[in-house]
Amino acid sequence: MWLDGVHMSTSVASLEFEPLDAGTRFTHVEHGVFFDQFWADGPGRKEGTRGLLEALGNYLA
Repeated sequence: MWLDGVHMSTSVASLEFEPLDAGTRFTHVEHGVFFDQFWADGPGRKEGTRGLLEALGNYLA
């Protein structure tokens, strides 16, 4: 992730969708590297990921 020309972080995410009789099990694992403590914002990352998953859910619905 870059902001105003500054490399603030890098992450690798794994998204697993497993079919179950009652629906789908979703597993999300993300590993991140933050290059400056100022950018180490776990709650902000969680909110951003939630927004992306809600958009996917809306698209699939």
